[in-house]
Amino acid sequence: MKLVWNNNRFEVQFTDFQNDLDAVKTAGFRTSGPPEWIWFAPAPGIKALDRLRKIQSNLQITELALQHYKSLTQKFEQKQNLRKQFKQAQKQAKKTEPASIKDMYFDEELQFWCAIVKPPTEIEFIPYVRPPYPEEKCLLCDAPLWPPFEDGRSFCMYCEKQNENNP
Repeated sequence: MKLVWNNNRFEVQFTDFQNDLDAVKTAGFRTSGPPEWIWFAPAPGIKALDRLRKIQSNLQITELALQHYKSLTQKFEQKQNLRKQFKQAQKQAKKTEPASIKDMYFDEELQFWCAIVKPPTEIEFIPYVRPPYPEEKCLLCDAPLWPPFEDGRSFCMYCEKQNENNP
C-alpha cells in the first residue's frame, strides 16, 4: 500500500486490494465513490494515518506525503497543547472568585460560582407620564396627528385612507 499527497489530502494506492481495503476501512479512510473509487483520509488525516500505520506494516509513504504528514502532526500537537492550556485556564477561572460581584459563593456540586440574588429593600415606583397631545389636528375629524408629521400632512391615517377609497 502506498500513501500519496494529492488534491490537499492523503490518498491510498493499493498493492493488494483485499487485504489493504480492510486495513484502510478500519483506519477510518473514506472513498470518493464511483467511478474513481479514490480512498482518502478525512481532514486533517492525522488520526486516520496513525491508525493505518499501526494496522499496516508494509506502508510506503511518498516524500511529499511525509513532509505534509510531519507539518500536519506538528500543527496538530500545537493545537492539542493549546487546548490543554485553555482547559486548564477554564478550570482556574471557574475556581477563582470573581472580583466584580461581592455576593457570590462556589457551589461544590455544580462546580462553578453562583450569584446570590436578594430582593430589593425599597420598591421604586415610577409613574407613567402621558406625552402631551400634538398641536396638529386632522382637517376632517379634528383628531390629533400621532406622531406629529413634519412633512405637512394634514389628515390622519384613517381619513387619508377614506379619501383614497372614495374620490
